Amino acid sequence: MGVPTKAEKTEESNAESYVAPKGKAVVVLVRNRALLGSVKFRVVDQKRRCRGVLKGRSHVGMVVKPGKQKLYILAAKRVIRAERVDANVSAGRTYIIETRPRARMKERVDVETVRRGTSRFEESTHWIAGTKSISGDLAECTQWVAKKSSKISAAISAAEQEWELNGDFYQNARKLVPKDGRTKKEIAGL
Repeated sequence: MGVPTKAEKTEESNAESYVAPKGKAVVVLVRNRALLGSVKFRVVDQKRRCRGVLKGRSHVGMVVKPGKQKLYILAAKRVIRAERVDANVSAGRTYIIETRPRARMKERVDVETVRRGTSRFEESTHWIAGTKSISGDLAECTQWVAKKSSKISAAISAAEQEWELNGDFYQNARKLVPKDGRTKKEIAGL
C-alpha cells in the first residue's frame, strides 16, 4: 500500500481522455444515478491498491494493463461490502462498468459490465456525458484502504464466495471481455 506513485498518477490522468494509451486499456466506472449519493464506492485491484473513488453521479477512468485481472468495488457506510469484476481487457480498448447502490442497502453496490450489441452499450456514452469526471482522492483512499485492511479482506472473501455460489448468469454480468471494449474510433467524442 502507500501513496500512488508518479506513474500511477500519470496513468490516472491519461485516462481522462477515455482513449486507451498505446499498449494499455481504459476501464471507465460510471455511477449514473443520484440514489444514495453520499455513499462512496472505492475501487481496488487484486493487490488492494486504490484505483478510483466514485461519489454521487460521477465517473472515473482507469488505465490498466491488458490481460486478466480482478477489480473490487467497495461500498461502505457502517459495513464494507465488495463486488468482484473480472476484467479480461485488450490493449487499445475502452470498457465501461455501471455501478449503482442497492436500494435500501447503503453498504451494497450493484455492478454490471456494458456488453457490445446491447442497448446499454449505446446508452453508456450518455451516462458518461451526463456525469462529472472525478479521479477521487487516491491518497485518502489509499489511507482508508490501509486503515480498513482486515475489513476489506473479509469483504473481498465474501465477494469471492458470492462469485462462486451464484454461477454463470451472475458472473457474466460482472465480466469484461475483450470484444466489449470500444475502439479508439468508437470512443472518440466523449
